[in-house]
Amino acid sequence: MTDAAPADLWLIWLAFSVSIAGFVGSLIGIGAIITTRRRRVAASAISAAGSDLSAPPDVDQLPSQRPDGARWSLQISGDRATPRILWLDGRRHMYIGRSGVDAPADVVIEHPGVSRRHIKLEYNPVFDELTLHVQQTGNGTYLGGERRLLPPGDVVTLRPGDQIWLGHHIAVQVRRD
Repeated sequence: MTDAAPADLWLIWLAFSVSIAGFVGSLIGIGAIITTRRRRVAASAISAAGSDLSAPPDVDQLPSQRPDGARWSLQISGDRATPRILWLDGRRHMYIGRSGVDAPADVVIEHPGVSRRHIKLEYNPVFDELTLHVQQTGNGTYLGGERRLLPPGDVVTLRPGDQIWLGHHIAVQVRRD
């Protein structure tokens, strides 16, 4: 089979074992980094919630108190959603939807009519402009009091006072101070 001496085979086996151990160790290290990041994100969401921990966790991860320099806010209301005003905290984009491991949302609304990533909001600080990116959803995304259905993939520049409907039950009103 091979002309290698038993001592050489032993060294090859040892090198292979060390390589496998290093690979497994790397995977464990990556898992620890991911877990630590998730804990950090969860801890920052809890600290952002402050003393409002008694409220149901149906809408979270954006500050409910106005951060310095924030101009845009969202007023979220509807059936089974605790009415809240959340200030946009300088992020360039965020997803609003139900919680989900495979598609986490930045603003979580636990309601059966809301998809995991129902809408995406994108902020352009150069023009102080907020745009809505309609995602593929089961219950639709509507705009305005007349509830005009927006097709998936549609991009809409939002104005203060615009009302976005996630399905038929959750309203997101856009505000700018």
